[in-house]
Amino acid sequence: MSGMPLPQTPGLPNLVVAQCVLDKMAGAARAWQADETGEALVGLVEPGLHTNGVPGIYLLDTIAPDDSALRMAHTFQQGDPHQDELLWWLQENWHARRQRGDLPPKWDLPLRYLGDWHKQPGGMTRPSQGDLRTAKAWLRDSENGMDFLLAPIVTSQRQDPGSASNRIRVDGQTCVDFWYLQRQQRDFTGIPATVYQDGQLPGLGASPWHLRETQRLESEFDRLLETGLIPSPLVFLDLLDHSELDICFLLGRPGAEQLFLIATPPDYPAHPAEIRITAFMDLEDDNHLHERFLQRWRNAQPLVAPPEKSQVGGRNLASQIEELERNGDLRTAPVTVPQGAGPSPRAAT
Repeated sequence: MSGMPLPQTPGLPNLVVAQCVLDKMAGAARAWQADETGEALVGLVEPGLHTNGVPGIYLLDTIAPDDSALRMAHTFQQGDPHQDELLWWLQENWHARRQRGDLPPKWDLPLRYLGDWHKQPGGMTRPSQGDLRTAKAWLRDSENGMDFLLAPIVTSQRQDPGSASNRIRVDGQTCVDFWYLQRQQRDFTGIPATVYQDGQLPGLGASPWHLRETQRLESEFDRLLETGLIPSPLVFLDLLDHSELDICFLLGRPGAEQLFLIATPPDYPAHPAEIRITAFMDLEDDNHLHERFLQRWRNAQPLVAPPEKSQVGGRNLASQIEELERNGDLRTAPVTVPQGAGPSPRAAT
C-alpha cells in the first residue's frame, strides 16, 4: 500500500501518511500500553493544483511530548514548551530549505501542524466527545489559523477490530483509525489514508542537540557561567553548511573587549562547534541579534581549525574557550558587560 493514492472520498482531501509516522505511533502505543498517550502531527497541505482541485494532506512526522505530559488510563494531556520549540525548529529548517531551493516544486509548501494522534483506553477507535469539544474550540480560535484537524486514534490490542475504510493495521497488535474535522463540521469524519514509504516523501531530519539533549545544554551553559562567560540568547542560522540551521550564540566575559561567536551544528558534539571572535557589542537588544550575529560572523575568521571528531565528545565549550584564551591572550582592557545579557539559553525571536 504505497505510492498510489486512494480513490478520492467525496468532500475529503487525499491523505498520505509516511511509514515512519505509523512506526512511531505503534512504538509509543507499545511503550504506554496501560495509559493513554499521543503526539503532535506535522506535514504539508497541497491545495490540489496537480490533482484536479482535490487537496492533499501529507503527514510527514510526529513530535512527542516531554516528560511533563500527563498519561493515565483515561487521560492524556500534552502541549509543552519543548514540543512547541521542536515544532518551531522543524518549521524554521523547512523554511530555510525552501529559501535555498532544496525542495522539488511539489514539496515547496509551508510545514504545518496538522493535529494530534492519541491512544484511547480499551478498544475505542474514534475520538471521544471530549476530543470533539477540544478540537472545535481549537478550530474556532482564529489565532491558531487552522480550518481542519487530523485526530488519528491508535488501538493496541490482540483482538482484530475488523476492517474500516479509514483504518490501517500497522502490525499484529496496532491499528490506526484516521479522523478528520473541518471547522464547519459537526463531528469527525473517517478519512482513508495511503501509506508512502519514507523515501517517497521528504524527511524532516533529526532533533537538534539543544532540544534532544537538554541536560547537555544546561551543563554547557552552567559551565560557561562558572568560568565567567555570559551567553546571549540562542539564534539559529545556516552557517556551517550542514544543510540544517546551526545553534548559535555570543559569549562575553567581563573585562574583555571581544566577544566569541559560537556556531554549533545540530548534531553537536558529533561535529564540533566553530568559534570566531568579534569586537564587543551590546547584548541587551534581542530584536536584531540574528542580523548582527550574521554580519559579525561574515567578517570574522575561525580562531582555530575544528578538532577531529574523535576529540570533540569529551570537551565542552567552556574548556575550548579557556584554551583559546590561554594560547591567544585574549583578555584585554575591561569593559562593562550589560546586565541582563544572559544567561538564559532561550532563543531570540
